[in-house]
Formats: sequence, C-alpha cells, structure tokens
Amino acid sequence: AERISVSSAGEEGDGDSFDPWLSADGRFVVFFSDATTLTDDGCRGGIFLRDRLSNATTRLRGAPCDIQNVSGQGWLPRLSSNGGAVAFLAHESGWVAGDTNDAVDVFIHDTKSGSTSRASFGTNGLQHSGEVYADSLGFSDSGRYVVFNYSGDNYESAVVMHDVLTGLTWSVLSGAGEGTISGDGRSIGVQETKVFQPDPLDVASDLSADGSLDDEVLQVLEAGAGGVGVVTTLGPASEVSVF
Repeated sequence: AERISVSSAGEEGDGDSFDPWLSADGRFVVFFSDATTLTDDGCRGGIFLRDRLSNATTRLRGAPCDIQNVSGQGWLPRLSSNGGAVAFLAHESGWVAGDTNDAVDVFIHDTKSGSTSRASFGTNGLQHSGEVYADSLGFSDSGRYVVFNYSGDNYESAVVMHDVLTGLTWSVLSGAGEGTISGDGRSIGVQETKVFQPDPLDVASDLSADGSLDDEVLQVLEAGAGGVGVVTTLGPASEVSVF
C-alpha cells in the first residue's frame, strides 16, 4: 500500500483526505483534502494532484486562498484517463473571470497549463442562476464530456451534459437524479424518478413489484451530437447502482 495524501517532501497531511480518482495508468491521483501541510502555499485544503512518478503534490490553484472556506477550493474531483484534466465542483467565484452567479459551478482544470474553465453554462454562453447538485459529477476518459445534475432557470431539473470541445450544453433527461458517463462518452447512466409507463393498468411497469407504478429506475442513454436516446432501463434503483 502507498499513502497518497502527503506533500512532495513526504510530510503527512494534518487533515482528512478523501474522494480519490486515478488516471488510467495509475500515475496521477486527484483527491480532496482539508489539510494545510500538503503544499507550502499556506492555504487550507482543496483539490490536490499527486504524481506518483515524481512524488510531486500540487494544489489546484484558482480560488482565493481563504483558510475559512475550504469548499471554495473545490470538491468531488474527477480525473481524465491521462491525468491531463480535472473536473470538479466549487462555489468560490475566483476560479474564472465573470463568475457572478454566487452558486455551485462545474469547472475543468488543465493540469498541464494550469488554466481553469467553467462547464456549467448554457450553449448561449449565459451562466446559470439555479443549483448544481453537490453530489453528482461524471467525466469521460478524454476529458471532453462532463455530466452533472442541475435545477434552475436555464434548464429544467435534469441531468445535463457539457461538451468541452464544442461548448454545447444540453439536457440529457428532465426530472432525472444522479448521472454518470461511460469512459468513451457514448453512454450516460441516469437515475430517473418519473413514472415511465402512463397506463395505470400495465402491471408489467411495476419493476419493483411493490404495487406502485412510480418506480425509481436507472436508465442508460446513448449520447451524441447534442442529444440522447434511451437505450435500456436497467431496473429498480434499489437494485442497480449508478456508480
């Protein structure tokens, strides 16, 4: 076993570390920590990237170094397969210019250039005025597609997908809960809470066999060209996991 949450000099952290995510070859690990000893910049906590080859530990920079606001430094990190990009959530407005919505946003950080961009905005370029939920974030292996759950004015309550390359943002499925995406970006798993079968006499739609037709189920959708189509319903959410 190898401890990842240490500084470049090998000093252990003085706080909790969690939410690790590895690159495909296992060289890079991204994680969240509220420790102050992992880097020497004097900041408390944030998202850290550990290079297991060089033993370097760096903190994603962008938000102001506010020792009282750990959540401003981001959380729920997701790493692309080559370690070149990190998707994460943050509430602090200092990550990108023009962030004035005072809300949780989705960000993409380029680990090589150090630049950060925002993914949670509409195709029209407008920032959202609603809520990005803090417990759901999917990222494709290439770092091109990011999936998150959103509720607000710009979209209905839905799982939303953003294409980093084209800048397109679209609703995957309205009324859905948590969402995740396959490594190749072609399939999206969503937790759906709506009634799928409108016929109240069709008992075959009672997937959980509890006598109710408003089952919470999981679906896999095929993504492509700014739209999606339902592929299959996996089954009751209580029996199949999104992640």
